[in-house]
Amino acid sequence: MGVGSKLTRAVIAMVLACFLGVAMAAPLGAQEDSDAAPSGIEVSVNLGLNGWIDTRGENVGVVDITSDELFLGSLEVKVSSRTTTAEIEVPAGSTKRYTLDLPSFASSRQAVVVITRGSGEDAEEVYSEQVRVKVANDQLVVAVWDLDEAVAPLRSAKTVPTSRDVVAESVDAIQATRSGNVAQYLVVGPSTVSGLEPDEVEDLTRWVERGGRIIGPSSEVSAIAEVGGAEIIPNTSVGIVRVGDGEVGVALEADSYTSTEWGAILRDVASPLLVRRFDGTASNIPNDLMTAATSGKEASVPALPWLLLGIAAFVVLIGPVNFLALRALKKPELAWVTVPVLSIGFVGLFWLIGTGQIPDFTLAQSTVLVDEYNSTTGTGGVLLQVEQGGDRTIVFPEGWAGSRLSVAGINPGATDTTQGDRDAITFELADLGLAAAQVTWDADEVPVTVTTEPGGKGLLVTSQNDTEWTFWAWGVVFNGRAISGEGILEAGSTGTIDASIGRGVNSQYEGIIASGVSLRSITDTVAADYDTIQSLSRVAESDIADQLRGATLWFYGYTSDPEFTYTVDDTEGLGSGIALVAKRVTMDQDARLAIGRAEPEILTITGASSLEGYGPDIYAYGAEDVYFKYVVPEGLARDVRVSPGFTSFEVMEVFDWDAGVFVAAKWDTGFSLDGVVSPGGEVVVRGSKPPEDRDGYYDDNINLGRFSLRWDET
Repeated sequence: MGVGSKLTRAVIAMVLACFLGVAMAAPLGAQEDSDAAPSGIEVSVNLGLNGWIDTRGENVGVVDITSDELFLGSLEVKVSSRTTTAEIEVPAGSTKRYTLDLPSFASSRQAVVVITRGSGEDAEEVYSEQVRVKVANDQLVVAVWDLDEAVAPLRSAKTVPTSRDVVAESVDAIQATRSGNVAQYLVVGPSTVSGLEPDEVEDLTRWVERGGRIIGPSSEVSAIAEVGGAEIIPNTSVGIVRVGDGEVGVALEADSYTSTEWGAILRDVASPLLVRRFDGTASNIPNDLMTAATSGKEASVPALPWLLLGIAAFVVLIGPVNFLALRALKKPELAWVTVPVLSIGFVGLFWLIGTGQIPDFTLAQSTVLVDEYNSTTGTGGVLLQVEQGGDRTIVFPEGWAGSRLSVAGINPGATDTTQGDRDAITFELADLGLAAAQVTWDADEVPVTVTTEPGGKGLLVTSQNDTEWTFWAWGVVFNGRAISGEGILEAGSTGTIDASIGRGVNSQYEGIIASGVSLRSITDTVAADYDTIQSLSRVAESDIADQLRGATLWFYGYTSDPEFTYTVDDTEGLGSGIALVAKRVTMDQDARLAIGRAEPEILTITGASSLEGYGPDIYAYGAEDVYFKYVVPEGLARDVRVSPGFTSFEVMEVFDWDAGVFVAAKWDTGFSLDGVVSPGGEVVVRGSKPPEDRDGYYDDNINLGRFSLRWDET
């Protein structure tokens, strides 16, 4: 065989390999128009923020379907063992967009999108695609809404002061308002926010209050906050104002900024994914919800108001009436017949009435309510047990989202459906079968009013319970430490806690909230166990653990009083059990100054091969530099210091925002805040190992409490 033929075969093999490689490559987050010829439809899939997702919170998926003919069927997005489903109807010759709330990506980095034509036995799968997603571990993600000129320079920018890479993605209105915690910054163009509906502006405002940062023309961002007193970021033309934990920035020429200018604007934000946590706040939400639901509800006898009246009627009938009737008939010996007959008749009557009024199912529910910045989110686990099996449909309250849960031992067949505007699930159950579902909803603000004033050990915290519930365990989380209140906080009552400023250390094996609950003190008031209290604590902290660890104040309370109405096969039933309420308290300036310290967040750690968190302790293997970020209250004018005691990071520097460089400082020594506080209130400290110590590979224990920035007198 000649050289030419060998060369020809080699070229053909290379071409085939290229085609195979392209054919086998899975899409990465955003799947462009994919034409599945046999189905006659074209599909475009966009998960999260153009493929970037939040592993700890909610994500949205957008699917565009184009069809030449009328298409009726269903759309499914599967992530691990959970599925989101929507019925679809695409008119002939048109494109229709479907927006779905996606299952959690906590344990998976891919999703399967399936489209089915028809329903029931006639259903036919016509489209299936595996879509990979991306996670930003140490990049800053910026969403850009209707300002395409800013995307390219943003992607070339580096953050200040740690020079992190920037990921910039063009988004539409849906992604901009529903991207959750995927993006840390949102840059908007003209006629964007001003065109949103009031509820969409409210959602965007809550995102900012929880730490998001929005930048755009004043005509747009003024819908979020008043920007008249914006403070200019050094070396830029952008002014910002603080809003909750986030900020609103006014940019006059965002469409013409260079990458260097963006680099001065984009300040580092701590990534919750930087440190891998192995402590009590790590939650398997489905299992924790079911643990709390199964153990948090006591069995009770249903109230039957007619029962007492029926017993009285039976006594009267079988006694005086029966006696007088037989006496009138002059046949008293028939009592041996009439008494058993009347007894059997009344038992049968009681049985018929009772079974007609008592549903053949029970509902147990665990509930977590998180209230921050006047917005409350409810999360619950619902356990349904039926007496008679078959197809049993549970309909959730209006406005609630419900999805099936597959947990150990509870995994029946299920079909997502709707009844009117309400979510529903039909379960295929055996006699005495169990089914589990997770529910989420926007709840009303929890009417617990908390006030603070300096005094006592540091801060006197007074909680006024204006709910209709009794909190059998309650307290506050202050500076990352749970402090229990005394006794029961009944409806309409008030309780005060003398909260010490000193930071406590929670056990790494407990949730932060649960560590403040003493089982010994509540055993006489409620049948609650350790697993229930811990499980609900972990569910709450899956969303707010980072906020709890900071220099913040939260109220918490456990109660058994909330009840929620469900419909099971046209019969209403109450879901009840133990609920945990967590409400963030907005502290005034005097209270924030009285705390006397700011807790650090870690922006990044260089040189470390692994970062593991156990409660307040972070272990960094082979670390060289650690960057701490603090947020100080407005009006702080005194010197501050960081006093960690012994640390292998011997060299301390503070970032000068005006000069754009780190300047020398010393641990345990006070320094002035002049020039080192950003308009957002940030102080950044870098701790470094000397060059001669950088060759040692050992675990550095970085205790965040010891690295507090302090301005108290002690």
